[in-house]
Amino acid sequence: MADKNWSKTVRAVMSTGLFIVFAACGGGGDDRGNDYERRTTIVSATVFDINGDPVEDARVTVSSDPVTATTDASGLFIAGIEEGDHEISIKMGSLEIYSGSFRCYKDIPKYLGDIYTSYEPWIVEITDILPPGWSWSYIHDNNDNGDVVGYGSDGSVIKSFIYSGGTYTEILPPGWLSAYGLRISDAGEAVGYGTSAGTDKGFLYSNGTYVELLPPGWVWAWAIRNNNNGGVVGGGNDGSTNKGFFYADGVYVELIPPGWLWATAYGINDNGDIAGWGADGNGVGKGYIYKSGAYTEILPPGWTSATAYAINDNEETVGEGTDGYGIEKGFIFRNGMYIELLPEGWSDLVPEDINNSGQVAGYGTDGPVIKGFLYINGHFIHMHHPDRPNAGIIAVNSTGEATGVGYGNGYSNMGFIARITRNIPE
Repeated sequence: MADKNWSKTVRAVMSTGLFIVFAACGGGGDDRGNDYERRTTIVSATVFDINGDPVEDARVTVSSDPVTATTDASGLFIAGIEEGDHEISIKMGSLEIYSGSFRCYKDIPKYLGDIYTSYEPWIVEITDILPPGWSWSYIHDNNDNGDVVGYGSDGSVIKSFIYSGGTYTEILPPGWLSAYGLRISDAGEAVGYGTSAGTDKGFLYSNGTYVELLPPGWVWAWAIRNNNNGGVVGGGNDGSTNKGFFYADGVYVELIPPGWLWATAYGINDNGDIAGWGADGNGVGKGYIYKSGAYTEILPPGWTSATAYAINDNEETVGEGTDGYGIEKGFIFRNGMYIELLPEGWSDLVPEDINNSGQVAGYGTDGPVIKGFLYINGHFIHMHHPDRPNAGIIAVNSTGEATGVGYGNGYSNMGFIARITRNIPE
């Protein structure tokens, strides 16, 4: 059925940063041009953000001289001024990074110091998603059109749902006791798993119709992810061994690397490349990529175990595992190389998804709480739910919009959409 309901939105700052300014004055003359030589001394400032990147176009004003200019591409401002007492102001848009007074002499260079100014580099807009009358929800994925899929309880039965354009559509295959929706394609096709007649099965939902997914002869199966070309991957048991599977157009392909004890399939991209994990013949946990009929094993150097959860169209793969020191970390596998993922101070990390821009979504433990994160261009954005201390980010679409769940502190699970924007002062 389809229904409309409100969804609560909270706009909140979820990350903190710094502007860092190195300022100095004194000396005189300069080989950069006559402008400095006409003045008796100089003042300079270099501005960086929290990531150590230079800040261009920060506006610097020496009001008592007066001099006004902006920092260049290297974050540098330099100007000639007269000797004496001065006031300086540095702004990024409407945000004042620094203001103060200083005394400057030609023959006495003076370091004005390092100035640290708090600001908020990212704004995260959290929208709670809960179908009408339901007691809890868990958002597991979002497509590039902004549609989301998840599951929860209506008070008696665990069901799946799609939320699209303010409308909820409940998903429960006929006769099934439960349904857990995990992934949704851009065409609105959702996959997941549930229980029917005592057996766990996968399902594919499309425009009101259901396809039950259980490879022939298998005793159970879960459908975990699908792509935009009708392909579905998951895992289950053939009666003796846990294996992964690929499904498309009524045909199943079993997936287990040669010699492995067991495996499952977990992620698939639009090229049909598949990511999964399992245990090799020696019982070592490893990830794998299945491409064009061939398997590539994944285990970062020195690690004792690894998984592979998601793969994007550029064959960038994410997973987690344990390094040689017993620390649980995430990783990105790209062009045969590994990038380890673990924010400073965190004790573990689980990356769940990676979009085609290379942005990674996941969660991990930071002290006493679980936090969600996005990893963008080498930097972590930490996220939490406004009402609940713990949060997990499960998916991120190609627009950078993320989905997940907040929980804990006596509250029921609450699925949410997180829209992230860069906070640039104006």
